[in-house]
Amino acid sequence: MTQEFKNLLELLQSPDEANVNLGLILLENYKEEFENHFKMSLEKDKELFELLKQDKYWNFKKPINKIKHLDLSDKKLVEIPKSIGLLSNLHTLYLKKNKLKTFSSEIKKLCKLRNLQFADNKLDLFPEEILVLTNLKILRLMRNNICTLPNAIEMLSNLQFLYLSSCQLKILPKEIGKLKKLQELSLSSNEIEFVPAEISNLVNLQHLYLNDNQLTALPKEIGELSSLKTLYLQNNLIESLPIEITHLKQLWELDLSANPISKIEQENIKKMLPKCYIKF
Repeated sequence: MTQEFKNLLELLQSPDEANVNLGLILLENYKEEFENHFKMSLEKDKELFELLKQDKYWNFKKPINKIKHLDLSDKKLVEIPKSIGLLSNLHTLYLKKNKLKTFSSEIKKLCKLRNLQFADNKLDLFPEEILVLTNLKILRLMRNNICTLPNAIEMLSNLQFLYLSSCQLKILPKEIGKLKKLQELSLSSNEIEFVPAEISNLVNLQHLYLNDNQLTALPKEIGELSSLKTLYLQNNLIESLPIEITHLKQLWELDLSANPISKIEQENIKKMLPKCYIKF
């Protein structure tokens, strides 16, 4: 690295905006050295570069393939930069509050991604491009227009936290039961009418949000969720619970408010779960 290029990097890392702007102008004179050091093309990857230079996680101190965290939330994006795949070491990617309708196929290259935040966008379909990101542990897709989940969601076998509230979901595929590492599942504010029996396979699930749906009952297999601590069912059409609910020994909070449950049934539920805080 030449001394001149080191001086340029100091300008780009300066807290003084005027120095940064000067450094950006001088980049044209050091394009080849910059591209060799940062592993990106100033021309080909210009869109990504423009986003990165605004982002607090990148201050020109490391090549972009070493960046682990990136927040592109609320950037008015209508598409993801095609060169996003250059961020091969990315662990966390926030893209919430944009105007994104699709994913770039380049997202498949982010094989180390652990945490993907994509809430408050314009998705009409579940983005199948992310199904190959098998290291994902946290996936947030709230407040999109996703009506269905693919059967292949089982590919995301390392998911621990899945947030799909306010997505217009109507049906849950039975394959959701194969996400055996799930600890928290949020399906609130959808149009779900029934829960598949395969949910019983989520033995590590601790928090389940099914409030504000169209449920009339729960499957008896709900009683096999041995790790469940909180269950939110408010604002559904449930009149009674299966007797198997008594098997939930770890359950300490159950919200059944705004359901057509009779006083007699309420008393029965209280007897079934004497150690649980229940809200009617």
